[in-house]
Amino acid sequence: MCDGYGFYRLFSVQGVYKNYNVTVAKLCALIHEKYPDVSDGSIAAILNDSSFDSDYTNLKSAETLFKKYGIDMEKDSAVLSNEKALKGALWLDIFLVVLFAGGFCLYIVLIRFSFKRQVRQAADYLRRINQETTDLLWQIAQRERFLYLRESFTRQQSI
Repeated sequence: MCDGYGFYRLFSVQGVYKNYNVTVAKLCALIHEKYPDVSDGSIAAILNDSSFDSDYTNLKSAETLFKKYGIDMEKDSAVLSNEKALKGALWLDIFLVVLFAGGFCLYIVLIRFSFKRQVRQAADYLRRINQETTDLLWQIAQRERFLYLRESFTRQQSI
């Protein structure tokens, strides 16, 4: 169960990466088309710049730009297809959890009924053995009584 879920999560995350990378590629192509004097190296340097992690002024201006269009950088994805993919993944997560939980509950119920049936069968088997033993003991007692009476009768005839 965990392996299947892990593969599912891997593919859903890869879908988000793909949507993000396609959007960044479109953005780079658009920059290259609109501004041909900007080199590919400059675009790559901007994308790979690690100073964004420490320099919050650029992030604040981007955050202001995104807020202008109703995108909260803390909660929303700037790539709308990622939002759709993540919502779809969330509903699929919920469905899979409910499916696996329901399957587990069904398994428990089936095991319980199977156990009850096995206990009932064992009890019937023991009752049948008890009845057969009682019948056998009754037959033995009758035979012993018959032998005793026959022996008593033979003794009395011999006297």
